[in-house]
Amino acid sequence: ERRCAAVEKRSCLVPGHGPPQHMIDAMSSHRDDAGPTSLDARLLAQAILEYCRRLLANPMPDEDRQSSAFFRAACLYIEENFDRLITRDTVAAHLRISPNYFSRVFREQGTMTFSDYLTQVRIGKAKFMLEKYDLPLSQIATRCGFNDFNYFYKVFKKVVGRTPTEYRNSVQTATKV
Repeated sequence: ERRCAAVEKRSCLVPGHGPPQHMIDAMSSHRDDAGPTSLDARLLAQAILEYCRRLLANPMPDEDRQSSAFFRAACLYIEENFDRLITRDTVAAHLRISPNYFSRVFREQGTMTFSDYLTQVRIGKAKFMLEKYDLPLSQIATRCGFNDFNYFYKVFKKVVGRTPTEYRNSVQTATKV
């Protein structure tokens, strides 16, 4: 008699830009018709195993691992909730850590401040929406977490170097060519 194990689905907090993610992307985009015995598939599998071996041989200290996990969880939370009112305090509360500790972790683990990261995520989502949807600018601003359209306009121009309308027009012109 064959028994099936219970399966529990969880969010993965592995950052989407590190070596494991690149190897996993390469494996998943690998052509099925090449077969699992192809040289590419074997080399990718060896690379993943070597990376895992190195992680096991040189584990991060507990404090670094915990800080890194908090940072990744914060980034994931921001990515999933960018359209809502997000503050340092709300993210810290979500992670069940103090706001001051959260700020320190974010500063040490990341390349920018929490508010700069939140702005980058929101403007990135706004750029995507400007490229893909013909929604009014005020609706895009609201959907990206900006309650004040004038503030959205000002921040977008500062970050992107163009107004939202100029950006949309340049993208539409580029796709027609």
